[in-house]
Amino acid sequence: MSETRSASTEVEKIHQGNLEALEHMLELCPKTGTKLVLIDALIRKESWGGKKNDPDNIFRMSQPADFEYYLYAMLDPLFQEACDTKGPAGNEMFKKILADFLAMPKINISGEKLVVLILKLLTRVRIQQTLDKQRDEARYRRMTKELDANYPMQNARIFKKANALFPDEKESERTWLSFFMGVSADTRTRLGLIEKEIESVLKHHPVWTKFLEKVPGIGPWFGGYLIASIGDPRKFAKTSKINGLAGVRVDDNGFAQKAKSPFWKQQNLSAEQLEAKEAELDSKKRSMSALDYDPFLKMILCEVLPGVMMKIKGAMEKKGTASESPYNALIDSIRLKERTKALNAKPEKCRYCEDTNIINLGTITEGDRTYFGGFCCSKTMGKATQHKFFNPAHIQRRVQRELGKKLFADVYHTWLFCLGENADVTRNPRIMHFLNMEEK
Repeated sequence: MSETRSASTEVEKIHQGNLEALEHMLELCPKTGTKLVLIDALIRKESWGGKKNDPDNIFRMSQPADFEYYLYAMLDPLFQEACDTKGPAGNEMFKKILADFLAMPKINISGEKLVVLILKLLTRVRIQQTLDKQRDEARYRRMTKELDANYPMQNARIFKKANALFPDEKESERTWLSFFMGVSADTRTRLGLIEKEIESVLKHHPVWTKFLEKVPGIGPWFGGYLIASIGDPRKFAKTSKINGLAGVRVDDNGFAQKAKSPFWKQQNLSAEQLEAKEAELDSKKRSMSALDYDPFLKMILCEVLPGVMMKIKGAMEKKGTASESPYNALIDSIRLKERTKALNAKPEKCRYCEDTNIINLGTITEGDRTYFGGFCCSKTMGKATQHKFFNPAHIQRRVQRELGKKLFADVYHTWLFCLGENADVTRNPRIMHFLNMEEK
C-alpha cells in the first residue's frame, strides 16, 4: 500500500510540474482578448532579418493572433521598407505595424479559425497526394509486372534518362513501375515546400510540440490534420462527441452509431449559417451531407494512420525499441482483447443479415500460419461475397478502429490540458509518457 501511495505522490509531483510549466502560456492575448496558449511572436520576424533572442523583438500573443498578424504585416505598405531597414530603425517600423494591427477591429473570420482552415486544407491535400500515389501504384503494378519480366528497365534506351529524372533510386532498383510512379526532383521540391509550410503553422502549437511530434509514425501531415479536425476542443463536451465526428463511435456489438444530426451541424454554427447551409443543398447534396461523420477523417483514423503506426511498431520491435512508444503496447492489448472476444463469441445470428444458421469456420492452417477463421452465415457461405465476421481481417479492422479512436481521444485531452481545462490527464499513461519525455 505504501509503495502505491508513494508512486501516486510522485505522479502528482510530475503533474504539478507540468501545470506550473504551462502557467506562463495562459494569459490574455491582447488581440483576441481570450485566455489562450501564447507564443513568443517576433515583431521583426527572424526570416525578415530580426534576431530570435532579441528582447526588443519579442511580443506575447496567441498562436492564431500571431498568424493573423503575419498576414496583416505582409500587406502593410510599410512592410517592405521595414524589412530592408536594419537595426533599431527597422524595429521601430515593425512596432508601428504591430501597433496598427492591435488597433484594428477583429476580422470576420478569426485568426484561430483561419489557422485551422489553412492547416486542414494543406494537410488534407498532402495526405491525398500520398493516397492517390498508393492507389495508382497498385494499378500500375499489375500492368508493369509482365513488362519487367520480359523487358527490364535496364535494357531500355531511356534507362539513363530515367535515372536523371528520378535520382533517388539506385540503377539496380529501377523498374518500369518506379519509372511511371517515380517522384521527380521538381515534384519532390514542391512537396518539401508544402511540408515546411505545414510545419511552420504547427511549430508553435502545444499539442504538436508537446505530444504528437514525439509519437512514432505521426508526422506533420497527420498531426496537423488531427489538430485541424478538432479545431477547438472546448466545443466538444466529451470524448464521445469527437468520436461521433470521426465516425469511430460504436455500440456494444461493434457497429457504428449514428449521431442525431450531421457532423456539420455539430460545429456550433449560428442559426443563420445552418439555414443557409440547408438552403444550398438540393435533395441529392442533402443526402450526401447528412453523414454523421467526416468520411476523410474516418479513413485516416481507421485505416491509414493505424496502418502506419503498426508498421512503425514492427520496425521498432526489430530494433528493440518498442517500449519507447506506449502505443505499441496499446496495439497488443487491443489485439488480444479482440481475439479473445472472437474465440469466446457465440453468435445467434449473422452480424450483417438476419440468418440464424451460423457456421463456425474453426481453425485454419495455411503454411506455417494457423488462425481462427471466424464465423459465416449459411446464406452466403461459398459465395464471392461472404458475411464473415470475427475472422482475422475483421479483427484487424477492429484493432485499427480502436487504435485510431484512442489516439484521437488522446489528442483531444492533451489539447484541453494545454488550455488548462483538463488537468486530470495523469491517469492516461500514453499522454504522460510524451508530456514528460523532455524531463527524462
